[in-house]
Amino acid sequence: MSGVVVQLIPLALGIIMSPLAIIGVVAVLLSARARPNSLAFLAGWVLGACASIGVTYLILSELAVHEHREPPFWVPVLHLFLALVFAIGAGVMFAASQRIKAIGAERAAGVERDPELPKMFQKISEFGPGKNFALGIGLFVLNPVDLSCAIAAALTLRLSGLSGNIQWVIATAFVIVSVSSVAVPVLFLMIRGERAQKPLTELRTWIATHTKLLNVALLVLLAVMQFGKALNTL
Repeated sequence: MSGVVVQLIPLALGIIMSPLAIIGVVAVLLSARARPNSLAFLAGWVLGACASIGVTYLILSELAVHEHREPPFWVPVLHLFLALVFAIGAGVMFAASQRIKAIGAERAAGVERDPELPKMFQKISEFGPGKNFALGIGLFVLNPVDLSCAIAAALTLRLSGLSGNIQWVIATAFVIVSVSSVAVPVLFLMIRGERAQKPLTELRTWIATHTKLLNVALLVLLAVMQFGKALNTL
């Protein structure tokens, strides 16, 4: 079981460090109706994570992938596809980090310019709970990296050989850990109220500026892990 947990840790970190999710939840937390909006966003994010892992797990169970002596040919193909998604994600993150670096150079030269948040977040302050709930789901299931982490986690569990109950316990723990990057800021707002606005604003700026290269390294690690699994199952 410990080996399965070790394999799942980088996948959980891939979801935890999703910059779009963290920037998104902070934008929701700074909206006019922060409490209901943030709870709706969190509910959508949790549902997106549960649905992604649960549906994948059920599909793999229907395909009886765990009953074969040797994994079917499509299993290494899936690992290779996931490796490709993570590698492309690393490339996108690296390009973003270079843009942030250029902004830093401009600041050093005396040009004041703040890192721009993605355009999709500019109107979040106008969203109500319903749209924020849909946003939470969409940011998970439509984000190739987060969705790929969930698929890889379900595949790891289904091929683990562990009993069904243990697999579901681990899956539940995986979801709880994975959604913590959204749940913790929401809990912080529930506790601190209006006093949370300043630190949340600073957090959004820090994330937009400092986390890109760390995400690149993590995505490269995930790509290598999936590529290695593909080779091992060929």
